[in-house]
Amino acid sequence: MDAMYTLGLSIHSVTTVCYLLMIILNIVVLYKFEDDHRYKRVNAIFLAPFTFMILSFVLFTGVIMMAAKHLDFTIQNSAMVLLSVVIVYFEIKRAKALRFVQADDDDIEEMIFEEYKAVFLRTLFIEFFGVLFIALWMWLG
Repeated sequence: MDAMYTLGLSIHSVTTVCYLLMIILNIVVLYKFEDDHRYKRVNAIFLAPFTFMILSFVLFTGVIMMAAKHLDFTIQNSAMVLLSVVIVYFEIKRAKALRFVQADDDDIEEMIFEEYKAVFLRTLFIEFFGVLFIALWMWLG
């Protein structure tokens, strides 16, 4: 049983690192792209599906580990649950906001996309440092 629990924690840690890398990739792509049409295409085909897939792996393995610990809610586990809910909320908000980055005038559309980038770059940095803080807290504690 201990070997299975250790393996589960290892898988959860690996998927957490993959999610951190996915956040970095989202930041780089969002920072790099100046055209909202190209960004929307890359986001729809590659970024959003992989981000949500990796996030769901992290959440699934976390739920399995909580069940293996018989729902023992420590401060670290409660912080992870809270952070998970916040991240899911931010990711859904980011996906919905991208749908509305469009206008008839290209200049207005560019301004809307720049606002989108500014807001969600901050959001991605908050997500990154939140996940990194919780991960380091669990790995080192």
